Amino acid sequence: MEIFAKLPDVLINKILDYSDLIVYRNGKYLNRILKTDRRYKTLSKIPRPIETKPNEYSLKLINRKKYEPRGYILNYIFSKKYIHIKIRFVTVNFDGYDDYFVFKSSAKCIFTI
Repeated sequence: MEIFAKLPDVLINKILDYSDLIVYRNGKYLNRILKTDRRYKTLSKIPRPIETKPNEYSLKLINRKKYEPRGYILNYIFSKKYIHIKIRFVTVNFDGYDDYFVFKSSAKCIFTI
């Protein structure tokens, strides 16, 4: 047990979370989680960005509570020289047919590569 006392916490957590299913993909060995595992359900709830145009992605992080649905919409564009990120705070309204977003505020960031 004294051997493990000097290991970093991150490494100990990786060992504890280890799955015995290993896959070789794109030149790397990766752990695979079964669909019946509880961790799979947790990971599947994380939203993924949608490609709206070539090199342009949108990610909606919306909390759909009954009385105050609101959240953030992140748009980011990649080019050879920069990454343009636009973050917008929105509230969600429902008109009977579809959800629509009311933009409250926004911020823009540009990062050069």
